[in-house]
Amino acid sequence: MAIKDYEVLKWLATIGLGDNRVALAEYMIEDTEQEREVWEMVRGHAAPRKIVLASFLKTVVPIEALISAGTENAQVLLDKWGRAYSWLSERERLGLLQFGRSTFRTERKTFQERLEETTLELITDRSL
Repeated sequence: MAIKDYEVLKWLATIGLGDNRVALAEYMIEDTEQEREVWEMVRGHAAPRKIVLASFLKTVVPIEALISAGTENAQVLLDKWGRAYSWLSERERLGLLQFGRSTFRTERKTFQERLEETTLELITDRSL
């Protein structure tokens, strides 16, 4: 879903509708208490840890799409995301952001190819 969300949000931002998405992204990063609780349960277990990290992409993806489209206030959202997820270690936050960014550098590939590559990368990436 994160890959498709990225494509749609970037397109919306490029046609001038990015500002509307800023409010949605802000809403998505406001309440992270439940995510924090789940993270504390899975942090030390490799397989569930990867699944939970993948779910966190749902919050990072809109921000990255808005930044790449040059939407005003998108960088402010990234800063808010960092504060909202301050319970992740710096290494975990940076790893998640880098993973998200590398996923979206392959825009010329088909959706299926990107999905397969992203899944394989998530499973094998030792920094996450």
